[in-house]
Amino acid sequence: MSGPAMNLPRPFARSFSSATSAALLAALAGCGGGGGGAATDPISQREQEAIARFNSTPIALRGQVVSAMGAPLENALVRIGGRTVRSGAEGQFLIEGLSRRNALLTASADAHRDEQAAVFLQHPASDAEVILQPLVLSPTGAQGVRFLFAGDTSFGRRFLDPDADTPPDQVPPSDPQALIQSADPVPGSRKVLSFIQPVLDAADFRAVNLETPVTSQPATPHPTKDFVFFTLPASLSALRNAGVDYAGLGNNHVYDYLEAGIADTLRHVAAAGLAHSGAGRQAAEAFAPSRVSLGGSRYSLLSMSSISGADHPITYVATETKGGSADLRDTVRVRSAIAAEVAAGAYPIAILHTGQEYTESPSDFALDRMRTAAEAGASLVVAHHPHVAQGFSRHQGVLMAHSLGNFAFDQDRLETMLGLLARVDMQAGEVRRAQAIPVYLEDYRPRPIAGALADRFIRRIGQDSQAHGTTVMPVNGRGRVLGAAETARVFDRELTVTVSVGPQGFGVLDLRGLLQSGESLYMATTLSPGVRLVAGRDRLEHGEFEDYDLDDQVGETTRWDTSGTSSFACLMAPRSGAMALCSRRQAGDSQDSVVALRNRVRVLGDPENEPNKRLTLYGWARGESAGAVRVVARYYASEGEASFGEETAVSLDAGSFGWRPFTADLSMPADTTTGGGAENARAVRLFIRHSPPLAGQALASLDDLAIINWQSGATASAVTLPVPNANEFLRAEGAPGDLQLRVVLRRLE
Repeated sequence: MSGPAMNLPRPFARSFSSATSAALLAALAGCGGGGGGAATDPISQREQEAIARFNSTPIALRGQVVSAMGAPLENALVRIGGRTVRSGAEGQFLIEGLSRRNALLTASADAHRDEQAAVFLQHPASDAEVILQPLVLSPTGAQGVRFLFAGDTSFGRRFLDPDADTPPDQVPPSDPQALIQSADPVPGSRKVLSFIQPVLDAADFRAVNLETPVTSQPATPHPTKDFVFFTLPASLSALRNAGVDYAGLGNNHVYDYLEAGIADTLRHVAAAGLAHSGAGRQAAEAFAPSRVSLGGSRYSLLSMSSISGADHPITYVATETKGGSADLRDTVRVRSAIAAEVAAGAYPIAILHTGQEYTESPSDFALDRMRTAAEAGASLVVAHHPHVAQGFSRHQGVLMAHSLGNFAFDQDRLETMLGLLARVDMQAGEVRRAQAIPVYLEDYRPRPIAGALADRFIRRIGQDSQAHGTTVMPVNGRGRVLGAAETARVFDRELTVTVSVGPQGFGVLDLRGLLQSGESLYMATTLSPGVRLVAGRDRLEHGEFEDYDLDDQVGETTRWDTSGTSSFACLMAPRSGAMALCSRRQAGDSQDSVVALRNRVRVLGDPENEPNKRLTLYGWARGESAGAVRVVARYYASEGEASFGEETAVSLDAGSFGWRPFTADLSMPADTTTGGGAENARAVRLFIRHSPPLAGQALASLDDLAIINWQSGATASAVTLPVPNANEFLRAEGAPGDLQLRVVLRRLE
């Protein structure tokens, strides 16, 4: 695990409740450093009207409930936002009068498993309804078991101490700014999982990677390890209260407090009523499985880690004479442990901690370890450690989840904030169905996500899976993992679009507004001579200023620092969707308004030390008597505090203008040392500056920002991509002027 990107103030979320809106508008009327004026000034009045319109305009939801065979399910029960309806003869339903708050839908029918979908309802007030893809309910089986696997989980470090500066051999004092209070950890620990609780409730058996020692006496931190942390014993009640049944302990942090920490962890986990495996006071105990009978079958969960700490005098893995995690590098013992469970008539599930941190695809070594477990007889393989979610594959018919990423973990790296839950339906050891459920870790706490963010994330997971011969396709914001014998149907949609190539010799086509749910860019061609195309992917992920998660706040912009009074997520005039970023200034203000991106955006290839620094900043801006607007790009190392200067990427003159796009290639400094991401520029943060106007009040709005990482390699006259994929941009290079592209968008079903 790497160190923090940077300590930044925790954001204050904004909700569009009437009380919060009134307080916000009062603050806007007197935005500090100037910005005074009556509470009914035109800008505040318009935003107040937009909020009232958003809150008072209901939205409808339309969909269909079908069986796994595609047959309509009549009289299915559909619940969302406190409303309940029954499906009609064709399985169709319509729910009217819903609030524009994202919500979790549940569909139920006799002799079928419930199905859930996180529904994005925060559409602009002008949108009358949302239409879902068909909700597919699978049949219940006499021996069916629904497993839910979650990734890296801890309740320590920044959960207890937001600044993470307490010495590792001490328990932090209670801090009112902390999520968990050390004097009474239970309430805060339970809040960590509160938003994801309905998803946990829908499973029969729930497992997490408990990547932490559990102790109240942290007196023995590992003497040479860079990052050590612990969870207080009382926090484990949050896992049991949430229904978690099993904690995998085979990871590279369980031995952070050496033998005393292992002994405490084993004692406290058992006392909390959590089944567990993967760690012990010697190797035999660490390799011992956790056995459970479910659905008339016996399952054995074996947890192991390949991150051994071999470069330290004291390793992290158990041997015959010391404690630690089960050693996944020990091929003989791995095969023996799994084979013994098969011989005993159980179905082994291998839970592996392996891979390279922060990568989006599994390393060759990690794949080898997963395949070794499958060959030894594992019925299912679930992996983690990279802190970034990866795709799925199969080996000898065995489903393997490459990395679930984080579940409840205190990392500030942007790429670690999207994780997966793997929902796997098994019957007598056979995987019948599998689903990838996306979660977003805001303030380190998981919550479901919906809309474009969920769809884009699942398409990225599908891209990695497709590279390993497995199809994962987005359906209603979740990833459906096709079975080995299943074949997806293909639906293509062809468009002809115009791209304007500017004097700088390139133009950018933004496909985000053209892609429908589940669609990916499949092909792009041009008939214009001398034009070269390349596809790209947004690394920013949070430049649309929409609120895609399901929690108790509406209208959050938590990845942007809008904690002052001069900038806010505004509803009054977005370029697309429901919200944009607004900044107001007025004559006489002494300073620019500054909105900072809280997190670093790292380039593709950074973890592998093969950085792709081909970046373009893209977005839209609008001004109402606006002061000058600048977007500054500041460059950082991937980790640590090293910085490498900044550039003004975009500069917009003061004045009034409608929504207009801007593009600018970013000039991230080239690597100058062999020291990797810690010593070279590999990341960028954005700072949006809005200067005071010469007279009157000024409003500047930005929307649909992206930091596009273009594919490496040469450009060509045509682009063809595997589907699904997360590429939502095309770059056309050639002579200035308008040109037409033929674009094919593909959806799998």
